[in-house]
Amino acid sequence: MGVKLLGHNPSFVWWSLLSSQVVLKEGLRWRLGSGKEVNMWSDPWLRFEGNPYIETPIVQGAEKLVVANIVDIATGTWNLSIIHNLFGPRDVEVIVKI
Repeated sequence: MGVKLLGHNPSFVWWSLLSSQVVLKEGLRWRLGSGKEVNMWSDPWLRFEGNPYIETPIVQGAEKLVVANIVDIATGTWNLSIIHNLFGPRDVEVIVKI
C-alpha cells in the first residue's frame, strides 16, 4: 500500500477501505452470467479453491473463446462434446460441476 494513496493523515474509513483491497482481490471471482464476457483461458471463472483458472494449455485457434462458446444454446447446459475435446480431465471435472 503506497504512502501516496494514504496521504499524510488518513481517516479511519479511508485506511479501512485501502486495507480491505487485499481481502477483496483474493476472494474475487467472475459471475458467469451469459458467459459472453468471460475469457475461457485468462479469467478466473472456475469454482476451484486451489486454482480458478483453466489449466489445460490453450488450443491453437481457440485463444479468444469465451465461456458462452461451450454452452449448448438450445438447452442452456454445457456442451459436453466441446468441453471434452478442449480440456484436460481436471478442467472437465471442475467445469461440469458448475
